[in-house]
Amino acid sequence: MKKMIMILLALATVGCVVSFGGTKGPESHMAVVKAGEVFKVIYESRVSSQVRVTISDADGNEVFAEKVASDEGFIRPYNFSLLPKGDYKISVADKEAVYSENINTRDKEWIANVARLRDRDAKYMVSIPYQGPGEVAIEVYDQHQQLVYTEKQVMQGDFARIYNLKNLEEGATVQVVNQSSGDVRLSSR
Repeated sequence: MKKMIMILLALATVGCVVSFGGTKGPESHMAVVKAGEVFKVIYESRVSSQVRVTISDADGNEVFAEKVASDEGFIRPYNFSLLPKGDYKISVADKEAVYSENINTRDKEWIANVARLRDRDAKYMVSIPYQGPGEVAIEVYDQHQQLVYTEKQVMQGDFARIYNLKNLEEGATVQVVNQSSGDVRLSSR
């Protein structure tokens, strides 16, 4: 178990979504890795002991706590999907120190790109990297802002498609609408 934790801690220092930091003591024995709405706490210790894991909100109110038997370390996932979006602190307290990591569960900005492929052509590429399940609408409007085409896509992976607006005059637009958040990305001809 100790070798596995040491390897994970070494890999975690290389990853960009991992952060280390202790509030007490010269070095931290804890890392937090984010995977969607789940935060994995990786804790390493020289000895077997019982530690206390605490999750607090931005106001310092304890929202979760548990005691964990640590056999020279552990890896535990904590699912934040049912908690309100915001800032939290995960702390692990052992006999020597309290190690804390600040995290946030706010949604990232929705990414969708609408780009004209060539200056003379009226072709537009819509590309949306997978950001979790959801639905988007791709809408094409003519120069008078009248809807001439619409399609809905259920996101199950990355999406990319080319739309040809050659039969539409200058002023036509392509827009992508995130059906759950209402965010819009658009490009004009």
